[in-house]
Amino acid sequence: MKSLFCLWALLCALISRAQQQPLQIGDRFPGVNLPNLINHSATSLQLAQFKDSSLLINFMSVGCISCLHALPKIDSLSRQYGFSVILVTPDKPEKIKAYKKNKFGKSIRFPILAQDSILKSFFPHQFISHIVWVYKNRVAAITRTDYITANNIETLLAGRPLSLPVKKDNIEYDYSSSLLPPVAAAEPPRSVLLPYKENIPHRFRQGVDTATGRHWFRIINYSLTQIYCKTVGLPIALPKEQLSLMVTDSTRFIFNKQKDFHQQWNATNTFVTKLLFLPHTRSNNAYNISATILIPVSACKQSLSKTQNQFSVLNNYNHQPTSHSLLTTNHSS
Repeated sequence: MKSLFCLWALLCALISRAQQQPLQIGDRFPGVNLPNLINHSATSLQLAQFKDSSLLINFMSVGCISCLHALPKIDSLSRQYGFSVILVTPDKPEKIKAYKKNKFGKSIRFPILAQDSILKSFFPHQFISHIVWVYKNRVAAITRTDYITANNIETLLAGRPLSLPVKKDNIEYDYSSSLLPPVAAAEPPRSVLLPYKENIPHRFRQGVDTATGRHWFRIINYSLTQIYCKTVGLPIALPKEQLSLMVTDSTRFIFNKQKDFHQQWNATNTFVTKLLFLPHTRSNNAYNISATILIPVSACKQSLSKTQNQFSVLNNYNHQPTSHSLLTTNHSS
């Protein structure tokens, strides 16, 4: 009898562990019970009730502005197509209830799962929003909010497979890793341009190299126009009337949410760069005029002109504080 009990305990432990393994596309969705349900008539949620329907799980936080901005579109589409939505957050119930008292919070009609750890164990992630689509009790997609479109929803509800990029956060990426070899204090400013880094969000960091006294910028997954604005101290969202794009294809420099998916556009049109410069060069006009050093010509040629005989040069074209231009120059290989 004792041996049978031990075997049963071991079996339960193995089943419990298996339930905590991350789920992949096509996996059956577990019918677990979820506590801390807010904005709903019940206080807990049984996922088994969605086994014959479509469910969108939106991992977010009330402190995430972009997550909140995506909710009206999700709400509109859910009303139109009749799929269920659950908002899942690490926030404590008290924080959710306090947020529900403001104007925007009152407009949220979806059930909110507070202080979650169960669903995140099935779908581990670091960056939000993190979207999981479940159709007829199976995981159909793990992706981002910009892929919540009418076309994709119609594909899902028709029972056809979704061919969407899988969101996999690079949790182990070292943001402090050096992108440039060590330089002597007397050497001129240096920069490097590298391709888009997959599965990590954009980041901007700056600091001082204590060994040489040089200042540095590390800019991760920003477009060329954003890199320019960051390095010369301009607003990253520079008004269109202050930005002149003298290029053959402006879609490579400014994201158009009406035409592109953010992730796909970023993979082609954003970059990782690091700039080392002397502290006095950024404060005088010479720094702005010589802004081409921010992006090496050879790197731009390689990264931007795999199919075209062009490379891009960043420059403060007319040296006016209210007008900045991005030039494209022909170049022969």
